[in-house]
Amino acid sequence: MVMSEKTLEREILSKLLLVENLQTKVAILEQQVTQLKEEVYKKKNKSYKEYRKKVLDFTDVHGSITIKGARQLGLIPKDMTGATFRNCILKKDFISHNQGAGKPAIYYRKRWLY
Repeated sequence: MVMSEKTLEREILSKLLLVENLQTKVAILEQQVTQLKEEVYKKKNKSYKEYRKKVLDFTDVHGSITIKGARQLGLIPKDMTGATFRNCILKKDFISHNQGAGKPAIYYRKRWLY
C-alpha cells in the first residue's frame, strides 16, 4: 500500500506532536520526582522555641519546674530527654536544685532567686 505524500506528512506531524507531548510529560514528572526527593531528604532541624516559650511562661507564674512536670503538663514532648531539656529549653536561664538520688531536679528561673 502506497501512501500519498500529504498522508505521510500528516502522520509524521502527528508522531512529532506525540513525541513532544511525551517529552513534556517526562520533564514534568522528573521535576516532581526531584521535588519529592528534596522533601524526603531535607534535613529537618528541630526548633525548641515553642517549647521554651511554654516553659518560660509557666515558670514566670510558678517560679520552678521539673522535667516530669513539664511532660505531664504537655509543655514538652514526652520523648524529650533530660539532656535536651536542659541544653535546649532551659539553657542558662535556670538553676537546678538536685534533691538527691532518685528524686527529680527542680529548675528555678534565675530572676526568681534575686
